Amino acid sequence: MTATLLLAALIGLAPGYRPAMTAAGMAHWESWPVPYRVNAAGSDDVVDGSDLAAVRASFDAWSHLPCSDFAFRFDGLTNETTTGGDAGSEGVNLVVWRELLTEWVADGNSPLYYAVTTLSFEKCSGALVDADIEVNGGNNTWTTDPEHVSVDVQNVLTHEVGHVLGLDHSSDANAVMYARAAAGETSKRTLTQDDIDGACYLYPKEGDPPWLEQSDGCATGCSAGCRRPAPGSTPALLLGVVLLGARRVRRAR
Repeated sequence: MTATLLLAALIGLAPGYRPAMTAAGMAHWESWPVPYRVNAAGSDDVVDGSDLAAVRASFDAWSHLPCSDFAFRFDGLTNETTTGGDAGSEGVNLVVWRELLTEWVADGNSPLYYAVTTLSFEKCSGALVDADIEVNGGNNTWTTDPEHVSVDVQNVLTHEVGHVLGLDHSSDANAVMYARAAAGETSKRTLTQDDIDGACYLYPKEGDPPWLEQSDGCATGCSAGCRRPAPGSTPALLLGVVLLGARRVRRAR
């Protein structure tokens, strides 16, 4: 635990936000802006292109915060569909809808997840080299209309982009990075102070980021198996509330 988090815990003010962890320490980007691309097909449920605009708005929400100069950069639409650190996907940070539920489940995903974010990282340092968001179109109806009761694109994607940035789920029930959301919810389109604090903790505008203090994981005896899967979680079905998704730290190199 870093000095900042330790002090907060000692005085009873531990933050809700949590950095995503690898076996080498905090997952993090070492340079930015971080580029991303969006599969041009978007969602089968949205035909006017507003789903693609909502994805871009989700990335923009985390960029250029007052206390951080971290940013994402949109590198255009693509027909690419390969994700998760598979051959050919590394370095292309991709957002793609998966419209067949059978394929979604076959890949090991719960049908209750709205989306899954997979992070690939350097095994010695925890530095991110690839991040992909896969959206479950096979078991959900998606919308960009805030008056609609379907699943809101920007609400879910803003949460998933927080994982891409390097944040895990927050214990603050009001935060964007809280793990659950109801159909029709739109509150997660807008970052809360807890989310902003988490982003600025990882990438402060002034001073050194906390991951600079991490020791080299390989220098301490970590071998080729130096990785840790994301913690599991049990879906909740209370009043239609489901887990927003899983954050997988799937691949080290």
